[in-house]
Order: sequence, then C-alpha cells, then structure tokens
Amino acid sequence: MALKIPKLKFKNPFSLKYFYLLTVFLVIGALIALGIFLYQYPYQTVAQSKEIVLLRSQVAPEAINLDEVKKVLEFLDKKIASDGIDWQKVKNLFSSSATSSAPAPSVPAAQ
Repeated sequence: MALKIPKLKFKNPFSLKYFYLLTVFLVIGALIALGIFLYQYPYQTVAQSKEIVLLRSQVAPEAINLDEVKKVLEFLDKKIASDGIDWQKVKNLFSSSATSSAPAPSVPAAQ
C-alpha cells in the first residue's frame, strides 16, 4: 500500500507583486521625507531671513552710551567678585554656645 503525501503549495513571498508594492511605498516615504527636509531647512531659513530684513527697517536705531555700559559691567563684576563677608565674625545661630543679646520677651501674668 502506497502512502499518499499531499503536496503543499507555498506562495513565494518574494514575488514581483510584493516587490513593486514595497518599491512604491519606499518611493512615497522618501518623497515625504525629502519634502519635510526641504521645508524645514532651506524654505524656513529663507523665509526667516526675509522677515528679519523687513523687521530691521522697522526697528528704530538707538545710540548706546558705551561708557555707561562699561561702568555698569565693571560694577557688576566687582559686586560678583567681592566677598565682603567676614565669616569669622558671623555667629553660628545653630550652635549651643550662641547667646542672644536681645532681652527675653516679657509675658504678662495671667489673672
């Protein structure tokens, strides 16, 4: 008695139909990515530079006194750099040896 083995038919997943479909999706994706890139980098940069040129003519130019600016910057540098606190003279409020020179508050007696 001969055993009959059924023949299984598998579709080739690498057929030309799937290759064309994959190619179409890749081309569409590449075009979308190219469009986004061109919009973000060249187009927006050119649009912003044109807007800057237009707005520059609307801004009123002001004369700045550079001597005053230098004085202010020097003052700020001195203020930041100088440490005018003598840490040896500052009392530690959290130590037990710290005493207060202020008089104790008086509490009125209850009647």
